[in-house]
Amino acid sequence: MKLQHAVWMLLSLFVGCKKEALPPQQTHGEPARLAVTHWTGSTELFMEYSSLVGGQTSRAAIHLTQLGSFKPLTEGKVRVELKAADGTSETFSTEGPSRPGIFGVNLQPKHAGSYTLVVRLESATLADVHELGRVTVYIERRRKRPLLQNNPQEKVSHFSKNSSGPWASPRKK
Repeated sequence: MKLQHAVWMLLSLFVGCKKEALPPQQTHGEPARLAVTHWTGSTELFMEYSSLVGGQTSRAAIHLTQLGSFKPLTEGKVRVELKAADGTSETFSTEGPSRPGIFGVNLQPKHAGSYTLVVRLESATLADVHELGRVTVYIERRRKRPLLQNNPQEKVSHFSKNSSGPWASPRKK
């Protein structure tokens, strides 16, 4: 009897814990700040950026240091790619650093989903690729529609504390 109860409890636990795959959603007001450090044989990358949200811009600060001299890169073009599983990609780039070693790139992905994040550096003396793994682009938060719209199907009534009508309290004279 005890064995039968234990089996039923385990079975209900497994059935109850099943989750459906839903599109990723961002649950808090402020996007989280993310940071990643990555090395290749030629460069060190340190990248800071906000959580990516479809249709919204996130500014990435990409710090690149040449490993041979341990000096920040002072020239070069940086491209950030978001590669989808279906082979499509979006690319965002900057033509040079805003300060030695720091490349600012605006990332504005169009769609939510899971992507592979790749940072490419191209300069006169150096070309390098940092494959940074999977990232999530969250669903764009949409605002609720405004209360007042010119929609004849809806009836919206507005009243204030001082309104007259059947809900108003009698006024003292």
